[in-house]
Amino acid sequence: AFSRRAATGYTHQEMDVQKGDMIYVFSDGYTDQFGGDESRKFLMSNFKKLLTDVHQLPVDQQKIKMEETLFDWMKYESQLDDILVIGIKI
Repeated sequence: AFSRRAATGYTHQEMDVQKGDMIYVFSDGYTDQFGGDESRKFLMSNFKKLLTDVHQLPVDQQKIKMEETLFDWMKYESQLDDILVIGIKI
């Protein structure tokens, strides 16, 4: 079970997990980071695709791939916010 903050407080939600599943908790820093060819935000859709692409890799390789992707995206942009990604393998 997990909670997420809603405008009126917290909501309780449950989800089934199985051995081998990855659960990610993250701040908005990765998705809000500017970069790319047009200096745009990375966006949630790109972040979800990245997580989908790396979730089956060993966790140390996930970290490397996510760092490489972020640095390639940022190019010459400064980091704007905290960037936190926590992955938990069940």
